[in-house]
Amino acid sequence: MEMMKNVVGNTSDIPSNTLDFVDLQEAVLAVQDTYKLQEVSNGFPDNIANVSHVNTVTHILLLNMAKWNCSFIAELQRDFSFLKKVAGSLNCVKCDKCTAEFSVSHGGRSDVNDHLITAKHRSSEEAAASSSKITQFFKNYDGGDTELVIAAKEAIFAFHTAKHDLNLESLVVKIYKIFLHLYRTVTQLKEFCTLVNVEYKKLLSHGSTRFLSLLSVVEGILQIFDGLKSYFLSQDQCPLAIKKFCDDERGELYL
Repeated sequence: MEMMKNVVGNTSDIPSNTLDFVDLQEAVLAVQDTYKLQEVSNGFPDNIANVSHVNTVTHILLLNMAKWNCSFIAELQRDFSFLKKVAGSLNCVKCDKCTAEFSVSHGGRSDVNDHLITAKHRSSEEAAASSSKITQFFKNYDGGDTELVIAAKEAIFAFHTAKHDLNLESLVVKIYKIFLHLYRTVTQLKEFCTLVNVEYKKLLSHGSTRFLSLLSVVEGILQIFDGLKSYFLSQDQCPLAIKKFCDDERGELYL
């Protein structure tokens, strides 16, 4: 409006209601409607001066449309509740329906209307209309004491079924150390592998980057698991953790 004052010379020549418009195209129409009403009320439907003035003001509005920045005002927020203002910006908004971000600085409401007809927004609306919310599949249910006891028993059963005392990392380190320096133990392991018809393979070391090497070490143990199990069960002084693991028929499954 200040730029128009410099051009027109007096802002009173421009209808004051144009100041309330965020959409500049609506402001142009407001100027035209205002002067048309004045012409009719004054009895001069063919008033050439007023027509010329309308054209001048309209031209000025159109020239400055690109220079005016519209903001995302409360009225737009109320009419389009799915739009949220982007933090740190007066005219950038985000659409909750299609997650797109766009600016309303050029035309305000018309920018929003342009967004509503984009392919991305329309496809998001169609998808939302044809899909059901996941909350519709769940019901709020306050169970009695009997139902709560049953639910607790199921959780306790799952807890006790899972094996919690197996320290896999400690186990593979213990196994590797037994065959690290003693040639005799390696020779005996080879014999047990031959006995159970398993091809012997050297055990891998569990390195310093344990979260990376643990998988390969476990895979190496599984490849000769039957030979290792037979060897440890034959030893009188087998470490307790390894013996307990080998005695368990589900030991290989845990690995």
